[in-house]
Amino acid sequence: MKRRTLFSIIVITLTAGFFTLFYGMH
Repeated sequence: MKRRTLFSIIVITLTAGFFTLFYGMH
């Protein structure tokens, strides 16, 4: 398993969570 793939998945998850919280507040 490549480390870059795992890092990419983590970044996407964090970005999605950040947008969810942002939309949840507004």
